Amino acid sequence: MEEFAKKLNITYPGELVKDKYIIPLMTSDEYSKVYTLLDKSELVELDTESTLVTDKVSELTYYGEGFEVKLDANFNDDLYRVVISKETE
Repeated sequence: MEEFAKKLNITYPGELVKDKYIIPLMTSDEYSKVYTLLDKSELVELDTESTLVTDKVSELTYYGEGFEVKLDANFNDDLYRVVISKETE
């Protein structure tokens, strides 16, 4: 999963927790950079059906190469992260 993050050009450090690779993002600028990387990537596709965006939270799910990539934000608490896991069916 860490290798897939590198393929997506996401270079922020993360850690493997259970079956997920979690990358905490420290600022909204880092969140924006990762959003742009995922949006422009040909390796993943946004799942518009599971997308949730409000003025308080954003939950974007992308799929590609057997992986699920979630880009989550809680704008009220300034919490941002990327979660990469194996795609489940």
